[in-house]
Formats: sequence, C-alpha cells, structure tokens
Amino acid sequence: MDVRTVTPELDGAVVAVQFPLRPGGVAVAQRRAFLDLVDGGQVDRGCWLAAFDGDTAVASLVYQLLPGRTGVMIHPVGSIACQQAVLHAADAEFRHRGLQYVHLFQDEPSIIDAPLLIEQYGFRFITVLQSRSCMLSTHRARAGAELTFTPYAQCDWLQFASVLQRTYEGTLDVPEATVPRTPAELIASSSQGQPNPPHWWFASTIQGAPAGVVLLATVGAGILELAYLGVLPEYRRMTFGRRLVEFACAQAIDLGATYLQLTVDVRNAPALRVYESLKFELSITQRLYQWSRR
Repeated sequence: MDVRTVTPELDGAVVAVQFPLRPGGVAVAQRRAFLDLVDGGQVDRGCWLAAFDGDTAVASLVYQLLPGRTGVMIHPVGSIACQQAVLHAADAEFRHRGLQYVHLFQDEPSIIDAPLLIEQYGFRFITVLQSRSCMLSTHRARAGAELTFTPYAQCDWLQFASVLQRTYEGTLDVPEATVPRTPAELIASSSQGQPNPPHWWFASTIQGAPAGVVLLATVGAGILELAYLGVLPEYRRMTFGRRLVEFACAQAIDLGATYLQLTVDVRNAPALRVYESLKFELSITQRLYQWSRR
C-alpha cells in the first residue's frame, strides 16, 4: 500500500473517499465546501494524505497547519488497515514538521474501533464538545451599560493579543488546547480565513479597563460563528460573559446573519447555562482528541 500527499482539487477519487456519497446529497455539498476552502487558501494543499492500492484510492486523511506549531485533523476515512497506513504516515509528517499538538474532532456516534485506533498513534481523548446554534430572529439583545466595545480595526493589536491571551487563564473551555504562542501567532491563528479586518471586538469596563474579547467568524451565507469569547479572570462571575454573548448576537444580526453558531466544552457548566438561556440549541456533539509530540 502506497501513501502519498495528493492535491485534492485534481484528484476526484480521493475526494470521493473522504466524502463518500450518502442519501440526501450531503456529501456533494461537503465536497464543494471543502474544495472552496482549498481554493481560498484556508486549507493547505500539502496536508492531504491518501493511501492507494495500485491506482485505487482506499483511504484519506486531511490536516491543517496552524501558527504556533499546532494543527487540526479530520478523522481518516477508509478500512481499519488503510486508516492505519495514513495515520502512520501522518504521525511521521507531524514530527517532520515539528508540530507540538494536533487536535482531532470526531462526530458522535462513531464506529467503535475509531477511538482505539487513533489512540495507537498518540491521540488521547480530551473531552466532548457541543455545537450549538441560535436563530437570531428570536434573539432580543439586552442593553447593558457595564461594558463598551471597540472594533479590532480601532485597537492596538498587541494589546488585543495580550488581553486575548490572558482570557485563557483558568478557562473551563478545553484548557488542554491552550498552548504557548507569541502575540503574532495568536492573532494569525485566530484570523486565518477571515476578512481583513476581522469581526472582532475589545470589551472594556465603563472605567476603561480591559475586560475581554469577542471574535466572530464567517462560516457561510447567513451564518456566523462565535469563534471565541473570553473574559479576564478578575471579571468572571459578574454576568460579563452573558453580556458578551448578547453583544455577539446583536452584531451578528447587524452583519446580516440569520444564525449564530458556537462550540462549547461540556465541562464548561457556566457557559452552557448562558447559551441555553439564550436559546442556543444543541446540533451535534464531537469527541476531541489531542496528538502530542512524544
């Protein structure tokens, strides 16, 4: 079995392996959406591995490099033996590229063998993530005078990065994914594939002290993602988190979105209470695994 790097937009057979046809045409839309990301430069062309039996593609694995020697990966597709081949090659690739961490998101429910298989190649289970979405037409933002918001374009980027980094301290949302990064790497990884300037805001108290950040990301037509929301440790448990979510909903409406979606760690009970109270409905759950350089 031969494993090699492929160019997705030129190899339809490999794309078909990664996104097999299912009833309803979902895979066709997934293929097109993924190739659009490749065309737009949001997915690296050199990060798609495929296993071949002769001239036939039998397994596929896609990963994406992020600043700070990290990455994310889609679960490999193919038979167990074929997945083992691409996982072995991926492990070698991660080491060759000097990566420290790679995160893998696996939709639930998944095949029983999948967790055991990926754990053989250095991935360990971290937590379960929930994807939630809110229909913005049902949202009514509550006015609050506790915070003021400044668009990223009007901020000092270094101060923004410093506050963003501090919001990771003591986080309940996948603390294992917090890795050391320079301010430039932090901004670069957060802004990847987003408009310039991005839809980000710096939150301050009425006294002018930094309090947190809100990062929205473009997903598709009429859909925005609350990519990150962070409150500084000294302002937690003061309803500031809720105010940031309400502000994000209001801004998403102003930007023409119909839905706002987000992802939350099931261990983050305070955030879950806020999202549920603001009518963010559960859509899917995913298991998060992390590969670490050993």
